[in-house]
Amino acid sequence: MNKTLSRAIRLSRLNSEYYCRRERRCLTPDAVYKTKIKPHKVSCKVVLPPNVRLHLTESEAQDLDESIHRAMESVLSKFFKGQNLSSTTF
Repeated sequence: MNKTLSRAIRLSRLNSEYYCRRERRCLTPDAVYKTKIKPHKVSCKVVLPPNVRLHLTESEAQDLDESIHRAMESVLSKFFKGQNLSSTTF
C-alpha cells in the first residue's frame, strides 16, 4: 500500500460517520476509535466519552478483556488461513 493511500485510510478513520453509516445505528455514540494497522501489528484504542466510565470488578474486567480478545481474534482470523497453527488453547 502506498503512503498516500495509507494516509487517506487513516484520515477516513477519524470520521466516526465512516463506521456508523445511516443504515446502521451506532452502538457506541461519541466513542473515538483509533486504529493502527501495520504489516506485523494491529492496535485499537477506544476513548470513551466523558459520560461513560467503566467501574468494573476484577471479574468484569477479565470478562471484558476476554471479549475484546475474542472479537479481535475473530476479525483477524481470516489472515491466518492456511497457516500452520498450533493447537494451543488458552
